[in-house]
Amino acid sequence: MIRELENFTIRSEQELEYFDETADYIAENEKRILKFFKLDKLPQKVDIQIVNYEQLKEYYAFHNWKFHNFIRGVSNLQDKEIRMLTIEDQRKYTTHKDADIDQFKTTTLHEFVHECHGFVCSDDSKEINWFREGLATNLSNQKWKIVDLSKCDFEKVKNDLYNYKPGYSYAHTLVNYVISNYSEEEIFKLSSDGNYLKEKADSIFKEAREWVNKKIKIADDRDR
Repeated sequence: MIRELENFTIRSEQELEYFDETADYIAENEKRILKFFKLDKLPQKVDIQIVNYEQLKEYYAFHNWKFHNFIRGVSNLQDKEIRMLTIEDQRKYTTHKDADIDQFKTTTLHEFVHECHGFVCSDDSKEINWFREGLATNLSNQKWKIVDLSKCDFEKVKNDLYNYKPGYSYAHTLVNYVISNYSEEEIFKLSSDGNYLKEKADSIFKEAREWVNKKIKIADDRDR
């Protein structure tokens, strides 16, 4: 199965009932994401392949990447590639036993956000995982909630996101604060300039913690 679109190619060796639905979903959302990153179109097409578990593990082994049991897919910014694990193998081999078509579509879009971001960010930005992942969860329509940051260890968020259990929730909340409160120009600068983002990171965390606290207080007062 294969579909060629303007900004990406999507393919699978297997016949998948959700293949066209996934391709259409990315196509429906790509203009919004490209606009966020100030792109009219991608300079190079992204290659999206939907693969089985063994193929994904082999892909990780080839690149000497650490493979986690929560991984549904991965984006390779250098080669402009995405590898997505089939829904069937997500249920069978990963922690996502409830994987469904909606989750598959938004996760694939999550990886597509990473690829779009990769065209505009500096090399050092690509290592700032908390911001990269926070952008991807916010822009891909995934169902992450705003969470209390009072117990957040921001050093772990910055330095060990993938091994810090609540890390993704904290990253999503921090970037949601940025998107909700900063200007387009400031958001783009944070998204594209890694040195600037590193300078601003601690103040973003403090501001976001206060922002969330106010939201929680308002909600508590409303419920009384």
